[in-house]
Amino acid sequence: MRFEIRHTFPCPPERLWEVTDSEEFERRLAEATGATRVLLEQSVKDGSRYTKRRISMKRDLPAPMRKALGTDEISYDQETWRPVEGDRLRWQISPKVLGDRFSGTGTTTVRATPAGCERIIAGDLQVKVPLIGGAMEKRLVDDVTASYERAAKIALDMLAE
Repeated sequence: MRFEIRHTFPCPPERLWEVTDSEEFERRLAEATGATRVLLEQSVKDGSRYTKRRISMKRDLPAPMRKALGTDEISYDQETWRPVEGDRLRWQISPKVLGDRFSGTGTTTVRATPAGCERIIAGDLQVKVPLIGGAMEKRLVDDVTASYERAAKIALDMLAE
């Protein structure tokens, strides 16, 4: 299921990246979402920043989804790549369950606007589980959208401080 989320911020793109790349932002996001966010790896190689985080959270899932997952905890690794001088981050999600039956990829682009900048998150989440895959995709997109809404509020709060 494809999705796109847009937010505007009253700052240049470089300042937004500085805020969203900070450990303070990560701490506040984990607190706001109730997720555990663990940094597994971070490096700069071949002109690109690479980050890998493990994200885990408890969710109240419908019984068919819980059965398909075998748990009510959602846990996945999120890998990101962004050129050091770039405005476009590429991301990939690898869940701890469903392995080859799930794919999550996308981009986050931050571009300058006359009033500051706009962040555009575009992605595709696919769940290949008979009968309930579509419902799982919808739930995931709803959760991702809610998480990015909270992230935008945190970034705006940090920019105002």
